[in-house]
Amino acid sequence: MRDEGKTKEQLMDELVELRQRIAEMEASEAEIKKVGEALRKSEARLAAAQRISHIGSWEWDIIKNELNWSDEVYRIFGLEPYEFGATYDTFIESVHPGDRETVKKYVNEALYKKRPYGIDHRIVLPDGTERIVHEQAEVIYDEAGRSIRMIGTVQDITESKRLEEELDKMEAQLRHAQKIEAIGQLAGGVAHDYNNMLGVITGHAELALNQVTPASPLNRHLKAILDASIRSAGVTRQLLGFARQQAIAPETLDLNDTVDMMLSMLRQLIDEEISLVWLPSEDRLLVRMDPSQIDQVVVNICINARDAIPGVGRITIQTDQTTIDEAYCRSHPGSTPGAFVRLTVSDDGCGMDKETLQQLE
Repeated sequence: MRDEGKTKEQLMDELVELRQRIAEMEASEAEIKKVGEALRKSEARLAAAQRISHIGSWEWDIIKNELNWSDEVYRIFGLEPYEFGATYDTFIESVHPGDRETVKKYVNEALYKKRPYGIDHRIVLPDGTERIVHEQAEVIYDEAGRSIRMIGTVQDITESKRLEEELDKMEAQLRHAQKIEAIGQLAGGVAHDYNNMLGVITGHAELALNQVTPASPLNRHLKAILDASIRSAGVTRQLLGFARQQAIAPETLDLNDTVDMMLSMLRQLIDEEISLVWLPSEDRLLVRMDPSQIDQVVVNICINARDAIPGVGRITIQTDQTTIDEAYCRSHPGSTPGAFVRLTVSDDGCGMDKETLQQLE
């Protein structure tokens, strides 16, 4: 009911004031919508940044024991929000059993010693996959100094850890290669000097043999000197092959004879407690390759076998003939069917563990 006591001018003023208040409310609502839209965009940018960097954020309400994860944390842990109990205990269940006590230790130190932490640890996804994460966190306290909240981030560093391990392996291989190269250079230098001296010995032995009769007592001794110098020349050839200072020169040779000439050197390389068994094929095994390469392969394998035997043991070298069929080639890429000569080196050492075998291709 209209107030008869108000004038027309007063009513107009009230109407204008009411319209202003409505306009202010509409402007405020528009501002709220604008702020809300900006907030949603900011949250979307943050979520995208976390997804790209594989860094998620989380917050733990210590009083209520409620854990809030960002979308990226759920992705890292391989979980959906409805699959997660959102408590500290359910988080610990996702940590690898071997790392749980360590994680608990750092959390307790943050809670009771006011010490922020950063730690790498493993997590186990629902499908059993293991990942490595880097987690950082700190505690927020109230005015009385009580722990009320913990905030932190978690980053998936599985790939970076894998790359670090590969880099470490490559560096170790490089150091090993440099060491082998240095040893090879030394062996090559020694072999060259040794070869020069053998040339003098061989030459003088041949000259002396030409000056004595077969019936002379010296003949036998001079032949022994000549034979020893020839065998020693084979040792220098092996050293030069190891040092890779000798050009590759394939030739047709009997594998049994080549290995037989190496036996004395191989017995010097392995420990006295390790016996070397030689089982040559009864057939002639003709192959065409550089004998120094055979020497290098056999020496390396025998040294590896020696290192795999902790004490008394046996290394067996055997030769035979074998035929490779199509079925074998299908399961061994790079193989060619046909008849081949086979050289086998076996030992009764500890062998390779499961982790080492997994590195073989």
